[in-house]
Amino acid sequence: QLAALEGVAEVRGRGLLLGVGLEERVGPAGEGAEELAGRGFIVNAPRPDTLRLAPPLILPEADAQAFTAVLGRVLGERVGAADGGPG
Repeated sequence: QLAALEGVAEVRGRGLLLGVGLEERVGPAGEGAEELAGRGFIVNAPRPDTLRLAPPLILPEADAQAFTAVLGRVLGERVGAADGGPG
């Protein structure tokens, strides 16, 4: 599901430890990580174009779905801003 989100260039990793490669138009991954933290999700940006996800070993499906939805909104807003629209 992550790979289908607007602004995602690639998803790499194994199991629950994932790197989400972002398209350039999304902007710096660190800014995206800050926006996600403000919405209750802790991720980090090991590279300027990558968000790292490292959820706990026990991750309810509802939490994974909530994260995917919020990430989609954050990336959509950032892409919209880069494209000159409201997001």
